[in-house]
Amino acid sequence: MENKKLKILGLSLFGRKGASSRYRLYQYIPLLEQKGIQITAYPLINDRAYDVFMGNKRLNPILKPFLRFFLVTSAMVKRFFHILKAGSYDAVYIQKDVLPSLYLMTLKMLNKNLIFDLDDAIYENHATVKPSPFGLDNLFFKLRKNNLIKTLRSAKTVTVTVPYLAEYVKKYNENVHVITGPINCSVYRPVPKKDSNKTVIGWIGSPVTAKYVRDILPAFAELEKKYSYIEFHIVGSKPFESDDLNIRFFDWSEEKEIGLLSQFDIGIMPLTDDKWSKGKGGLKILQYFAMGIPVVCSPVGINEELVTDGINGYHANTSDEWTDKLAKLIENKSLGEKFGEAGRKTVEEKFDLIKAVDYIEDIIRKTVLNAETADL
Repeated sequence: MENKKLKILGLSLFGRKGASSRYRLYQYIPLLEQKGIQITAYPLINDRAYDVFMGNKRLNPILKPFLRFFLVTSAMVKRFFHILKAGSYDAVYIQKDVLPSLYLMTLKMLNKNLIFDLDDAIYENHATVKPSPFGLDNLFFKLRKNNLIKTLRSAKTVTVTVPYLAEYVKKYNENVHVITGPINCSVYRPVPKKDSNKTVIGWIGSPVTAKYVRDILPAFAELEKKYSYIEFHIVGSKPFESDDLNIRFFDWSEEKEIGLLSQFDIGIMPLTDDKWSKGKGGLKILQYFAMGIPVVCSPVGINEELVTDGINGYHANTSDEWTDKLAKLIENKSLGEKFGEAGRKTVEEKFDLIKAVDYIEDIIRKTVLNAETADL
């Protein structure tokens, strides 16, 4: 079985522009191919549609809902035809795409070897989006949660990013594996800092999660009063109202990502303490760690485990703590270097992509092998 070549159908929620799909599926593909596992991946929301949904493109507000409806309808039609191909594969890897009941039933008829990957607490209300109790968003959430439960029960194997998600999954499927990250340490690596008279505090994310940054703007304001040479870089979010703070906004692209991260002197990951945020996978922290960037984060969910306060970064709960912890790193460059080295070591030892791929290969092969054994 170890040497058998396998063909896997990949059904991802997004294309490479979506961080969850890029890290939880697409970065595996070339490495798994070297191990005899070929993945043919189809996104539900492709990169062009992703820009529309995430608000990265300026659109006529009157036309926007009609365009989104067209894109969703088109995506769902295409997805059904993707599913019809499932019978010619050894297994199906579903990355975060919660299928409607009819689609899931059809897929199970064609291929029962389902692996489902979950990297967010999508069974909870989103921390940054509050749907109306009587709106369509609330109805969509209830349908998605019901379909998620059906998918978890149908899957042969489930992978998740953090133990918090694993506890939920175990209610419906005992065969669950935790794979945090992973991060490609050969791509994300420390870049020598150029001599500069400014200190950059940086954040990377999406327009949806930028809400977490807006929550700590008062800390930014306090820091600017004391340190005239600091600059805040926000990567991946549209500009938002920031009370004339020295904030620069950058569009994200895969090609520019490393260059943008290398400008950071300090990386931040603020979160709110709620059920949705506890399901976050700590990807920003792993990116900062791999780049040798010291971190300040909210100790929520996996963040508290990744960052050991005072060893490879700092925890901050209140606005005063954010101000204090960031100030310590602004004033003490050598401390930041020490944290950065410790963070890099953490990633190399526990969250490197190369090591994770061996685990993923084992999961895929056992899923197929157990099915073949059951058929004997």
